[in-house]
Amino acid sequence: MTARTSLDMWKSRNQIIRLYDVLLDACLFLDVSHNNRLFNVFAKAQRKYSNLSCPVKANLIYAFNQFYIDEQQLPSFIPLGGFRSLIEYSSKHKLTARIITRGKIVPRP
Repeated sequence: MTARTSLDMWKSRNQIIRLYDVLLDACLFLDVSHNNRLFNVFAKAQRKYSNLSCPVKANLIYAFNQFYIDEQQLPSFIPLGGFRSLIEYSSKHKLTARIITRGKIVPRP
C-alpha cells in the first residue's frame, strides 16, 4: 500500500506554493516520525484520529473521527493564507482512500 501526500498553500493573488508532494510506503507514513515538521503534523493527526494502522487488513472498516490539527503544532514560519492537504492511499495501483483537508491560517486577534 502506498500513500501520496501533498501540502499546498496560497497567499494573496492566488500564488500557490507547494510545500511537499511525496509518494511513499503507507506504513512508513503512518508509523514513523518524519524530519519535515509539516509532514509530521499531518501524519501524527492521522495516527491520533483514525484506526488506520499497518499492516492494513482487508475487509475492515477504517474510520477518521473528529480529525483535527492543533495550530500549536504548526511551525511559526507558516505564512498567512489558505492551504490544502491531500493524502491518497492506493493498493495495487488502485486508489482506496482520499483525504482532503482545506483551511486557512489567519492572524490572531
